Amino acid sequence: MKSFTWSQLKRVGSSYPSKISILIPFLGHFLLFQEQILNFIMKSYSFNEISFMNNVSQGSIFIFYYGLFIFGVGSIVYHFFAPTAVSVYADKNHFIDNAVDKIVMGNLFADLNNIQNIKLDPETKKQAKFYCNALTSGIMGDKTKDAAIFTYSLYFDIENKKHAVARFIVAFFFGSGLFLISVPSLILFGRVSSKLVHIVGLH
Repeated sequence: MKSFTWSQLKRVGSSYPSKISILIPFLGHFLLFQEQILNFIMKSYSFNEISFMNNVSQGSIFIFYYGLFIFGVGSIVYHFFAPTAVSVYADKNHFIDNAVDKIVMGNLFADLNNIQNIKLDPETKKQAKFYCNALTSGIMGDKTKDAAIFTYSLYFDIENKKHAVARFIVAFFFGSGLFLISVPSLILFGRVSSKLVHIVGLH
């Protein structure tokens, strides 16, 4: 199933709003549907003689809540499934540099050997086998760093595309949530614009 990679989803998933939204599925209804909070929102958004409720119906508040809820579920799934190589490090280069700086030959050999068991294109598999054989025979010399860069670059790419179903769910929930969150603003914009056009038309 083709979907966004974890690196692409990280732009939203690692953001501060995304982290906060994790609480919405558990606490959102307590916060949003308290009568005092609803009254505060209504008073805060009133202007001139056009009240908040005349322009943003209570249904819009529900839509906004469901948008936050869905976005929050997407954030939960993201933080549960996103691999450490993507979620902890700034980008692919940062991950590779960190791994190369801390090379442990035994771990490098094990990681390279494990990668060979994954479905790879023939050329990549051939290169992985070459480095693995070279490490086994102890003839790597100054090629150890090259082997590490190759191994951890490939490892990152594999991790970045793991859990295809989870990536699809996260992308769908993020997109759907953001769309629903924007609906009340679009409704308000449309009604205010209509009112403005009407007022201008009277003049």
